Amino acid sequence: MKFFQIALFYDKYLQDFDRRHPGRGQRSFEHQQKLLFSDGFSACHYFAEGMAGLGHETMMVVANDRSSQEAWQRENRVEVAPPVISEPTGAWGQALPPNLLAILLAQTRQFEPDVLYLQDPISLDSRFLSLLQKKPRLVVAWRASEIPRKTDWTEIDLLVSNHEPSLRAGKARGARWQELLHPGFPQRLARAVEHVPESRDVVFSGQLSPLHRRRTELLTGLAMDQLRPGGEFELHYAVNTEGKTPAGVAMHAKEPVYGMEMYELLRSAKICLNIHAELAEKTGGNMRVFEATGIGSFLLTDLGRQDHGLFQSGREIETFRNQEELREKVLHYLQNPEERNRIAKAGQQKCLREFSLIQTAEKFEELIFRCLEEKGKNRSFRRWARFWPGLSSVPGQKPRP
Repeated sequence: MKFFQIALFYDKYLQDFDRRHPGRGQRSFEHQQKLLFSDGFSACHYFAEGMAGLGHETMMVVANDRSSQEAWQRENRVEVAPPVISEPTGAWGQALPPNLLAILLAQTRQFEPDVLYLQDPISLDSRFLSLLQKKPRLVVAWRASEIPRKTDWTEIDLLVSNHEPSLRAGKARGARWQELLHPGFPQRLARAVEHVPESRDVVFSGQLSPLHRRRTELLTGLAMDQLRPGGEFELHYAVNTEGKTPAGVAMHAKEPVYGMEMYELLRSAKICLNIHAELAEKTGGNMRVFEATGIGSFLLTDLGRQDHGLFQSGREIETFRNQEELREKVLHYLQNPEERNRIAKAGQQKCLREFSLIQTAEKFEELIFRCLEEKGKNRSFRRWARFWPGLSSVPGQKPRP
């Protein structure tokens, strides 16, 4: 199977990456790819890496990384003409400059994927797919956040997410099937930061925006708790903010970190704090849950309206329900390092045992073959299944309509 993943990384991350790797634009496309992916930004979504581990032919590009994309164009001597876009409005039309969009279309045409995986189907939705000269056998997308009202997913076959509201919205936007799938943690990242010692009390790394009101309130409250008697603990907030940073957060705010610098920061924490966005509703288990447990940090996360059930509270992670309980557990686990380290170790074992990238890829592969079978690709399915004996027959369960 030929599997092609299209990712778009934060512009701020790419700017930071350029700062840390000056002159990379002069290096080869392959070299720049290795640099980018070894840094691990958003690595829990590197499904192409997992699929390659299962024996598939894969390609992954960061479509808005001008440096690596232009290197590919030079090496392949591809002359690209910006496509004529009949409907240039919306997020998808603003995600890529015309020349980068043309390079992406050329890459897709040259690779000829059987399965196209869109990591950002908001920026690249069905209107992008309409520009492809040859349609893949299957188009898969991931979404676990808000979905703009005008998003068009009528050309997407399978939407995967660990966020149930997104799955429901995906059906309304036209995605043919919707399936629950959790991110997968690459074990190589745990090895890369295992040398980092604990040096900070409480660390939070993430975004603050109008979509994170409760997160902002809890971080501000914890900063106020620190000023109360008995609250002598250090806070380190590496936050990417939209708008004015609240005073309580600003007291401890540091520059946002990305990629390997973020993993090293999380690993340095005695307590790694996680607070879900309101959009999560009853769904728990955002990327930070897997990133923190995967590298072996002690995770303290909000419980929300109900336990997400991925990790056992008090044994593999710890949870809190409100501001008061957050403060109590921060103080308790800072004063009890043996208990904290025991939970962190159990959480890492659980993550690497049940939520590794290769295990997620195996579940993803099964979904792909089920959908191909459902679409009537029986002949192709039998041809591919010869190379994977465990998939010589289709599992009984079929994608939800």
